[in-house]
Amino acid sequence: MESVGKLNLKKSYLCIDEDEQTEQCFDRNRIDNRDYSIQIPVVLLEQLESSDYYGGITNRSNVDAVLDRHMENPYVIELYGPYNYQAIAIRSDCENSDIIEVLQKLGLYPIIDEDVYYRLFDELIHEEWNDNIKREFIYALEEKLNVDILTEENVEGLFDSVRESLGVEWQESQDCTGVIIDVEEVVNDIDYLDLVTYNINHRGV
Repeated sequence: MESVGKLNLKKSYLCIDEDEQTEQCFDRNRIDNRDYSIQIPVVLLEQLESSDYYGGITNRSNVDAVLDRHMENPYVIELYGPYNYQAIAIRSDCENSDIIEVLQKLGLYPIIDEDVYYRLFDELIHEEWNDNIKREFIYALEEKLNVDILTEENVEGLFDSVRESLGVEWQESQDCTGVIIDVEEVVNDIDYLDLVTYNINHRGV
């Protein structure tokens, strides 16, 4: 399985030593100079690799989609590494029609399963809202309207309503680590009356 459609498959080997330690090797000479008890020829492709530094949501969703459907398939091998590296390796001797069909589809369209993609995207939005954006949004509102917001209740509803009316969308971050949104653009369209309309508990400063 050297090529599938327009995909460039990278040849590699999964090597397991006598202590059952697994190592991924691309250099055949390096393998020959080590005492590995098992050597498994595999192929990898960039659409099924992701980490903190590349791959983004698309590749992460592709890995999830393959695992959701084919985790028990003996031709599919899940790989882990530093910096949240995750990938799917396919055994070079794979003749499974389902796996080959997945690879062929990747040659035509970069996302295996859009439902999995949007599920992951929504999860990342939820995480980013709770970890960063909610706090940033509240602080920006307080600065603009000269108030203290006393509760987080209904804050997300206000944010989403204004965001949607403006057409401000969540975007994948350039560093591939998550999602981002322009909080300032949303805040610029909010006035004091919006706090009252959305029953956001506050007091003047």
